[in-house]
Amino acid sequence: PILVNVGHRKLLINGGLKYVFAVDSEDGTLVWHLPQVDPNNTINTTPVLCGRRLLLTNSSRGFGAVFGVQLGDNSASRAWTRKLSISHGGTICVDGRLYGSSSRGDIRGWVMIDVATGEAQEVSDAPGGSVIFADGRFYCLTASGTMLLQEPTVAGFRTVGTFRLAEGRDVWAHPVLSQGRLFLRYGDTLYCYDVRR
Repeated sequence: PILVNVGHRKLLINGGLKYVFAVDSEDGTLVWHLPQVDPNNTINTTPVLCGRRLLLTNSSRGFGAVFGVQLGDNSASRAWTRKLSISHGGTICVDGRLYGSSSRGDIRGWVMIDVATGEAQEVSDAPGGSVIFADGRFYCLTASGTMLLQEPTVAGFRTVGTFRLAEGRDVWAHPVLSQGRLFLRYGDTLYCYDVRR
């Protein structure tokens, strides 16, 4: 769940099998709930807040969707839905745009979604994976084991650095940045890279 200040309340927002919901963090009162988009009732990734728009993703075999929710003080309404399958890698909101990797749907690969309209465009055809953002760049660890340092441009991502972490597939851990060091895990091994230069 995420903790969000909406009006005079602090709301805990999360998703379950059938609903996305918000509860008052002080007393546990249900403030609002919306049905999940996925007919397979898949639990979505961690919600992301971008302004007063909440972004949620869910993905299951044969289905995937990203949807934007407009937040009111005591209510929420679905603003738009896109057929994209963003799953384990999570999403990042930067400058009113949501970034993540989609394995199915309208676009396959790394996508950028306009938070206001839901319009999506491909920013890279690199294999999907996990993403974090720091110092104006995206750190993308693909599920096939390649670490990509991506710079956003008007035309999409521009790769400014890359290296191979592992051979194979199923590289699912999320990258972590701390004090100029990039931490990556594969299997039972933790790698640390100095990225201050």
